[in-house]
Amino acid sequence: MSLAIRRGATIVIALAVGLAAGLVGPAAAQAGTARTPAVLSQSVGCGTSIRPCVSLKDVVCWEDNWCRVPVTVSPFTAAPIRIEFTTVDGTARAGLNYEPQRGVMTIEARSTGTDVALFMASSRTPTGEPAFLFLTLSAPTSGVLVTDTAILTIVARPVTQG
Repeated sequence: MSLAIRRGATIVIALAVGLAAGLVGPAAAQAGTARTPAVLSQSVGCGTSIRPCVSLKDVVCWEDNWCRVPVTVSPFTAAPIRIEFTTVDGTARAGLNYEPQRGVMTIEARSTGTDVALFMASSRTPTGEPAFLFLTLSAPTSGVLVTDTAILTIVARPVTQG
């Protein structure tokens, strides 16, 4: 099977299908119907917008460690951009699997992005499912939010033999 895909269409469609089916996203997580996402969201660009495009990417995080989630701007921004962010439970639970965060980040002028640092405590969930959570962005002071939600999957560190 082959598809002719225009720039910006591929992942947006796949994520929209997952969200519409209730498989991923903060609403599914809060309703208790979230499943480990098979398709990860990706930054896909914002076409012909003259405003900066703001996006974030899904990441895999080690348990018992800090996890950095990159937030990127393209092209770089001429003025600072302030963006609200918050963590939302998936199968991972705030206070058990990760330290919840809510706040406002600033992407400085002439910058191409910043990181949000979150502490991941444990990859274990009461049900044995893979632990994942969401990082959501909202209310940018300027720019276009291309990707407003990232999926953060918490994994156990491999056991090393010495």
